[in-house]
Amino acid sequence: MRHEKIIDPDDRTAIHGLLGTIKKAWESNNAKLLTTAFANDAVFVTFNGLRLCGHAQILEFHEKPFATLFRGSRLEMEIFDVRRLSEKLFMAASTGGPIPAGEHKRTGEMETYIIRHENKRWEILLFQNTPVLDERHHG
Repeated sequence: MRHEKIIDPDDRTAIHGLLGTIKKAWESNNAKLLTTAFANDAVFVTFNGLRLCGHAQILEFHEKPFATLFRGSRLEMEIFDVRRLSEKLFMAASTGGPIPAGEHKRTGEMETYIIRHENKRWEILLFQNTPVLDERHHG
């Protein structure tokens, strides 16, 4: 399933680092840290199709679950595709999902990111999260 187009190794490292910020935010249950990975006007589409626009909505959506349901959870993420879309835009795709505290199994998810590199800053412009259903759910 790995399909990484040839891109500059420094760009790949920066993208992996940016997405690593999201993992660190989950591990520390830090919604503010999570929002630092996103552009001020980012769009974040949740697992259930809710569309969040901008830092304030992304922060608000994550604060309560990080303090309750996902307290002590961790995020599994395997980046399997990174592509350059233009001089400043990249697409990354990963599989993974949250693993609640005390559990070892996660719900499978597929994530897609559109990432911008501009003015020496890497930031996520768009995040789309989709649960992976088993085959019996596919008509």
